[in-house]
Amino acid sequence: MKKLICLLIISLFLPLALFSCQREEPIPEPFPSVVQILRIHDQSVLVDFGSSSSLGWATFGTRALSDIDATIGDFVEITWNGFARLISPASIDVLSWRLYERAELPTFTATIVEVTPVSCAFYVVPSTSVAGQDNMETVRLWSNLVSADYLVKGDVIEVVYTQFFTCMELGYTAAMVDFTILERGEIPTFIGTVSRVTSRDVYVIPSTSVDSRIINGEEVVLSSILVSADGLAVGDVIEVKYTQVLIRYNIPSVRLAGYTIIERAE
Repeated sequence: MKKLICLLIISLFLPLALFSCQREEPIPEPFPSVVQILRIHDQSVLVDFGSSSSLGWATFGTRALSDIDATIGDFVEITWNGFARLISPASIDVLSWRLYERAELPTFTATIVEVTPVSCAFYVVPSTSVAGQDNMETVRLWSNLVSADYLVKGDVIEVVYTQFFTCMELGYTAAMVDFTILERGEIPTFIGTVSRVTSRDVYVIPSTSVDSRIINGEEVVLSSILVSADGLAVGDVIEVKYTQVLIRYNIPSVRLAGYTIIERAE
């Protein structure tokens, strides 16, 4: 009976003893990786690990890192522990970084000939060579890194790009990572009366033509992150400068580029 009790005790406590003797998983040692900078914004950097890594794109903060004067396109060597928070894009913690190779991204100058509001695609006609090719016709600008909402037809811009490719559906396409407006095209305008002012939006009823999709007497939202419309009041008659017309959830809005008060409300 005593042997049976002893065997029972051993069978119960042996797994616990073995488990307690197991070595803890070692913390991975930090190691370096060379990545290319795609975007820098508000002390956050988006980088590309390249085709050799399954991680693809990842972001990390630079608040605690030294200033290495890195810019878009540069290759940097980061030191990190290999852990990634798998959101889109992935998020990693970087212990240090250094400039690995200063990049000179290619550029070309072009004039915008078409703006597609639904997809925010821009079609341009280059006036300088693109990827070594001269006298190119229409090129599509593609980017999910740069907001080009305030470009208009006729703008002359310098395009900074990383890739240039072609396919049957899209034609010639440049992956844009930055741009500079060299010359402004003619920005469209309309005249309207402010009908509502909320804590977030300003609504205007146009009295001149804006877009065929907007019904006469229909309110239009002034959408802007560059121009403040805080000083407007209900009844003000204004001339609105805009870059795009968008219809979302059956509510028309325009990208506000500026406005002039023609007549103040009483």
